[in-house]
Amino acid sequence: MTLLHRMLLFVSYAICSGFGLILLKSALTSKLSNIYDFIHIIFRPIFLVGFVLYVFGFVFWMMILSRFKLSVAFPVAMSLLFTVSLLVSIFILKEHISLLHFFGILLCFAGIIIIHIQ
Repeated sequence: MTLLHRMLLFVSYAICSGFGLILLKSALTSKLSNIYDFIHIIFRPIFLVGFVLYVFGFVFWMMILSRFKLSVAFPVAMSLLFTVSLLVSIFILKEHISLLHFFGILLCFAGIIIIHIQ
């Protein structure tokens, strides 16, 4: 598997899971206090699209696990997912990040580079 294929697999996982999580979060316009709230939300289009993306992310995760050691796959995938979900939440959910979050993203990427240098 070439470096490009490996990167594409991890990035596909992070994008599907990250966008899926953001859309699921966006569908939750209020706190779920009973089963009727949950049923009402799961039929909203934004929830359904988020759910489908999250399922695709799970499929990519299974592909990653079948090809890589967990000790490599997990930190790389979670770092990318953290980064994607943080950046998407800034632009879509209009959340603000602190300087500490920004440095956390940089540390994640530094860790990915260190893991792949072996």
